[in-house]
Amino acid sequence: ASMVWSLPVQAMASRLPKLQLPTSEEARQIIKEACAKAAEGEMKEATKLLRDGVAAGHFNGALQRQIATHWSAGSYDIVEASLPVSLPAAAETAKVSGKETHEEKVTRVMRANGFSRKQAEEYVDEGGLEMEEMQAEMNHPMNEALDKLKAQGPPQWFVDMMTGGGGGTDLSAVAAETAESGAGAALSAGQPVALAPASDS
Repeated sequence: ASMVWSLPVQAMASRLPKLQLPTSEEARQIIKEACAKAAEGEMKEATKLLRDGVAAGHFNGALQRQIATHWSAGSYDIVEASLPVSLPAAAETAKVSGKETHEEKVTRVMRANGFSRKQAEEYVDEGGLEMEEMQAEMNHPMNEALDKLKAQGPPQWFVDMMTGGGGGTDLSAVAAETAESGAGAALSAGQPVALAPASDS
C-alpha cells in the first residue's frame, strides 16, 4: 500500500528544471517536433525523436530527461518559452519605445540626487520617479500663487514697518515708556524684553 502524492499541474510547473537548450537550429527543430508530438498525445513517437537526437549527438541524455519532465507537467512549448532575449535587443526595444530601462533610471537618480546605488535602487523600486513625474504633471495653484507674490515683492505695509515710516508702533516711544519702568536699558541695548500691560494705578 504505497501512497502516491499528486500535485496540481501549476505546482509541478513551478518546480520544473530550467532548460538550457542547444543553440543549433537542427537540435531545436528536433525538440520542437518532439514537443508537438507530445502535445498531440503521441508520447512514444516524441520520446523516439528525442532518443534519436541524443544518438546523433545534438544534445545529451540529461536534457532528454528534463524535457520529459516538462511534458509530464503539461508544458509542451519548451523551445518558445526558452528562447533567450538578447540584452542589446531588449535595450534597443526600450529605446524605440521611449522608456528607460531600470538600470538607466537608477543611474539617473544616482547622478541627480547624489545617491548610492542601493539608495537609488530603493528610490526607483518604491516609485520615487513615478511620484516626481506625477507631481510635474499636476497643476499646482499654490505654487503659482507663491511665485506671483514673490515676483511682486514684499507688500508696502511691510516695507513701511521695516523702515519705521509707517503708521505702526514707534519703537522710540516704546523705549521712552519702558525706560521709566527700568526695562529701557535692556531695550536700548537691543535685548528682547517682555512687556507687561500698562497698569492704570
